[in-house]
Amino acid sequence: MSAVDGDRALLAGALFQLFFQEVRAGLPARTELLDRGLELEGGRPSWLAGTVPAIWWKAIDEHDRARERLDTLLRHAVAAGDEPWQHELLTHLGEAELVAGRWDAAARHIAAARELGEQLGTGMVGETWLGGTLDAYRGRLAAARQVAEDGLRRADELGDPWSRRIHLQLAGFVALSAGQAGEAVAAYRELVATIGDAGIAEPLGQRFEPDWIEACVGAGDLDAATDGLARLAERHARQPRPWTALGLARSRVLLAGATGADPSAELAELAAARVAVPAGAVPLDRARCLLVAGMAHRRARRKREARTALEAAAAEFAAIGAGAFEARARAELARIGGRTAAPTELTPTEERVARLAAQGRTNRAIADALFISPKTVEANLARVYRKLGIATRAELGAELGREAARH
Repeated sequence: MSAVDGDRALLAGALFQLFFQEVRAGLPARTELLDRGLELEGGRPSWLAGTVPAIWWKAIDEHDRARERLDTLLRHAVAAGDEPWQHELLTHLGEAELVAGRWDAAARHIAAARELGEQLGTGMVGETWLGGTLDAYRGRLAAARQVAEDGLRRADELGDPWSRRIHLQLAGFVALSAGQAGEAVAAYRELVATIGDAGIAEPLGQRFEPDWIEACVGAGDLDAATDGLARLAERHARQPRPWTALGLARSRVLLAGATGADPSAELAELAAARVAVPAGAVPLDRARCLLVAGMAHRRARRKREARTALEAAAAEFAAIGAGAFEARARAELARIGGRTAAPTELTPTEERVARLAAQGRTNRAIADALFISPKTVEANLARVYRKLGIATRAELGAELGREAARH
């Protein structure tokens, strides 16, 4: 690298760092600093703060841009034989795919990061936490709880505040998922305190307020839930993101229901928020909005609306592999009573997969189009074949045509 190129790389890294620190301090995001840094790179990204643009895009739910940046950096790291840099990038990719709902891809990156971390002796804090988070999302709560407990113990031993923050978030989510609202509230309360002690106004990678609010509502602590809502609203006002928009809407429905108010206005806002968020963004958050809406409609005795929302929620959870959430949605459906889907009726996800398959698309193309894994595509197609009584794709188009004519 020439001296001029080195100067440009150094300046790009300085601009990225300035941008990152200003955002964490709660200042407005000066994205022109990122743009100038990327221009200075000239297509040759440097290890010096080069992950900052991807961290930012990951934080604002621009999944494709984050993935593309990280993939580019990883190629450069591999070409340079820089294993520590590869390890860092694999960890970032694992987290990016977790948020994007591409959990099979996340698992591959996390496994690769763990393998490399073992060789390098990194301590494997980040990748172990990511693995625990993935377990929690998939409903493997015992494994996730163990990761949280081990991580908190080790963070205390080492005096590592960052590790403590991420494992407190995991502990809170595990407790919430297990129905232990009081325990979740305690974890989130401590998390808020540790973030404040660190002087971080905008913890970019930590998106916990909607879960904190849900835990507070579950524990009957509506004052704390209101405080959490105010904090989330502040983050959204500072930098609107899909997850903050959906989190606010979901939380307002929960709070309205907890106070005994008619949540109709909040449910309308929630529906509008889902429409406004791109279909491929934050799929777990999108599905959780449907779950909350279905629960609110059920409590208001609007059975048809409840059933529609909960069936859609269950299908969306199934598409990304969120087994525990899918089970919760189906349990809520069972509480409604009345009509359930016929055993041969295709779910919304199965129908989307079937129609794309009938168009001749490969499993990989269908997976990319629907933001699900190829294995999920295979599982959905197997159910479609069973329900329609067919065995091959060649029969699929004709059978879908007959189904449409019957209805």
